[in-house]
Amino acid sequence: MAGWSSALPPDARAIVEPMPVATNQGGRARRGQWRVRFAPRVPPFVDPLTGWTGGCDPLIQIELHFPDRASAERYCRRERLRFTVQGAESSSTLRR
Repeated sequence: MAGWSSALPPDARAIVEPMPVATNQGGRARRGQWRVRFAPRVPPFVDPLTGWTGGCDPLIQIELHFPDRASAERYCRRERLRFTVQGAESSSTLRR
């Protein structure tokens, strides 16, 4: 793997967390699954013309799903992403 680098920006930071359970749904389809999402790198801003809130960070639109926590962490390590684990059975530690 020498010479290989991630296509993600070097300042990208991932958040690994369990899939949220919808309060209005009683199903168990996503129970045990984990997701990787990206922390915003740039704060949102208000458009002075329309008053809408906007942003310029495309990574906050990305959400990846994994069958378990270990798979999500392996993905982050393989892509050389700094990541934080949040949610159930986590210690909320920053890893690289």
